[in-house]
Amino acid sequence: ELLCSVYHQLHGFDVTCLRFFAVYGPRQRPDMALYKFAGLVRGGREVPLYDHGKAVRDFSFVTDVVKGVLAAVERCGGLRVYNLGHSRPYSMGEVVEELERAFGAKARTKFMPAQPGDLRVLYASIDRAARELDYRPEVDLPEGMRRFVEWYLNQEAQTALAGRLP
Repeated sequence: ELLCSVYHQLHGFDVTCLRFFAVYGPRQRPDMALYKFAGLVRGGREVPLYDHGKAVRDFSFVTDVVKGVLAAVERCGGLRVYNLGHSRPYSMGEVVEELERAFGAKARTKFMPAQPGDLRVLYASIDRAARELDYRPEVDLPEGMRRFVEWYLNQEAQTALAGRLP
């Protein structure tokens, strides 16, 4: 963002920077926490919850974030920085509870101390994005988790089927 600001000031480039907050949903990266947690819950393995599950994050469903990106592209001008999150923080313990509901299975959790350098609370103020981009997240965590798990189970079934094909 600092380099973007310098280029904007020196060369007059229009620059829009977007900050994403824990984007999840279908086709999400498998190295992200929710995807990993889904595999652990599904496999009956322990889900490590650092900071004893009290760490708080802002989970943003992919379709909401895409709408924010498209709005930012359409309105690019000057130098702007937008947070694209949901602006509703959940503790990681609550996130695992939503996964349990979506899978219909109880997670085996392992409470761990906080990791050095981790922030206890991290969530987006979306005031500017709401005002300037008309950004309004529509998918809350329970609904987003249901959609994610539906996709996850479908992927699992397709992978199993592909393994049985000659």
